[in-house]
Amino acid sequence: MLPSFVIAQRLSYAGTLPFVACAISAIIYYNDPFVLNWLINIVTTYSLVITSFLAGTYWGYNLNQRQNIHSTSSANNNPNKEHSNTSWLGNKINPKFFWLLSNIAALGAWFNYLLLPADFAIIGFLILFLCYLYLDLTLLQHKLIDELYYKMRINVTAIVT
Repeated sequence: MLPSFVIAQRLSYAGTLPFVACAISAIIYYNDPFVLNWLINIVTTYSLVITSFLAGTYWGYNLNQRQNIHSTSSANNNPNKEHSNTSWLGNKINPKFFWLLSNIAALGAWFNYLLLPADFAIIGFLILFLCYLYLDLTLLQHKLIDELYYKMRINVTAIVT
């Protein structure tokens, strides 16, 4: 069986294929407005799916970290440690912020998709992908993700944007 990182890496790079295929198709069919409009719809819809998926990963980080804190505090016979004022990101960010942020990001992506013209929606999704990368940098700095995963996220974001 493959290690989880290898699976995550393969799925992440495979997830860029629709973006790459649409970019290549746009170059080939640049004179066909019908095809270009169709490609823009594909990119915006797929971007909505991917940004929503990424928003959900921050729920996973928070739940996993809270479980680790609870396990650590139970091992230390200090059940209140989970509720201390020190967040799992140090004093900078409270874990509840990630739950809130993931909801705001998912809803922002949805409103971006629904309310903006497709050209602007694509720009909105690009900005959101870059914001997620910045958030991953924060997770890396607090050693909640490893450097190998972050480098893969940089590569995938570069491909998508």
